[in-house]
Amino acid sequence: MQLQSVLIDALQEELHLPIISFQAISGGDINQAFRLETPQQSFFLKYNQYPQGAEMLRTERAGLEHLATAEVMSVPKPIAQGTRGSYHFLVLEDWSGRRPAPNFWPVFGQSLAALHRQTHDHFGLAENNFIAKLPQSNRLHTSWSSFYWEERLKPLTQQGYERGLLDSKDLRGLEQVGKRLPEYFLDRPPSLLHGDLWSGNFMVAPSGQAGLIDPAIYYGHREVDLAMTRLFGGFQEAFYQAYQEAFPLDIGWEERISLCQLYPLLVHLLLFGRSYRSAVKEVITAYQ
Repeated sequence: MQLQSVLIDALQEELHLPIISFQAISGGDINQAFRLETPQQSFFLKYNQYPQGAEMLRTERAGLEHLATAEVMSVPKPIAQGTRGSYHFLVLEDWSGRRPAPNFWPVFGQSLAALHRQTHDHFGLAENNFIAKLPQSNRLHTSWSSFYWEERLKPLTQQGYERGLLDSKDLRGLEQVGKRLPEYFLDRPPSLLHGDLWSGNFMVAPSGQAGLIDPAIYYGHREVDLAMTRLFGGFQEAFYQAYQEAFPLDIGWEERISLCQLYPLLVHLLLFGRSYRSAVKEVITAYQ
């Protein structure tokens, strides 16, 4: 895969360095990714051509910077972000080729627990952002149940119904789940969340420990981050043990895993289609 000359020109202007080579990096569903080589150092590039692409990358950069201010987990430093023609780009530090430290997983669990201790007086965030390429509303709420329904489940439920991915029975079932949310979740302070924490959204940082990438941050219920880690293969058990020792979860957390996975399942339903409908219906049946 080649980089267009207009994009190369823009990157060289932003970096004030010539790009001497580049290599495509596979694995992303939303953005194209490349490793850039310059005479001084390498960089990581991601770009897209979506109409909302500039805002997607701007809020991603803001999310990385917000996580960095917590000073508990590493994130790659944003170097440049902008638009040239139809191309929207974000350049980050290059973390490729790093080897994990022997204590990688337990330190990861402890560090995520420390991140989740960063709190706020409301659920949400001062600005909206994206999860993948879907807009994510972060309007502030004083309770997790109202935030989870109004800003997470309800908008995606409606979109799924309008696109024919959910039927009227699914719609009624999800509305019933929304009404029952206060029964399942205790009143707890909001935690700073990565927001999209699966195995593809962390890397080995220069320290040898885990660093976070591709955030969809907001202040929410910490069990949502942990449930997401279990959705596509899960993390190593040492991660969960270390987290639980550092910041024990409320009784009954195991019974809420699928409920906390409902939002990412709806995201995947909208992004990738009806193959995720059966998983959504299983959650509806369990919690309505």
